[in-house]
Amino acid sequence: GSLAYNRKVGLLGALIYSTVPTFVISSRMALAENFLNPTAFVFLICLFLYFKKEKKIYFYLGSVLAGLAILLKISGVFLLLTGILFFIFKKRPLKEILIFSTIAILIGSFYLIYGFYYDQHTFVKILFSQSHKAFLGPFTFLYALVYPRITKAFLDGWVIWGFISLFL
Repeated sequence: GSLAYNRKVGLLGALIYSTVPTFVISSRMALAENFLNPTAFVFLICLFLYFKKEKKIYFYLGSVLAGLAILLKISGVFLLLTGILFFIFKKRPLKEILIFSTIAILIGSFYLIYGFYYDQHTFVKILFSQSHKAFLGPFTFLYALVYPRITKAFLDGWVIWGFISLFL
């Protein structure tokens, strides 16, 4: 937040991230999402610093982080897409977008290369069987907001609406 806006926004973002029960509780579990969030933050910092200082180290580090995010979880491809959109909005040359995308896709494809190398047939069968799971993407988020389930603990929908209600 402080790179894009100012120090107050950065501190507010850090406060929210460090006090939202969902983040605090889930950070104690070993899940891919727990690595994806900090990876996304560092990725965004790298992009902001690259656009601000024009140092190539930030460009390459951001490219590598976008690829690693894909390895962490397939939904990590959002970092690749975010990076491409940033480069387009900043009117960067097509060559930069292609280099960024190539590095991220090559790193992100290690998973596929690994699976095909060891047993292509089994790997493809597993991919197809897992692809039939229900995926609602952003609709899952909306569903949690509209139909929050009340159990012994508050779930995501209640936490999110609670923070939104602070500002209403």
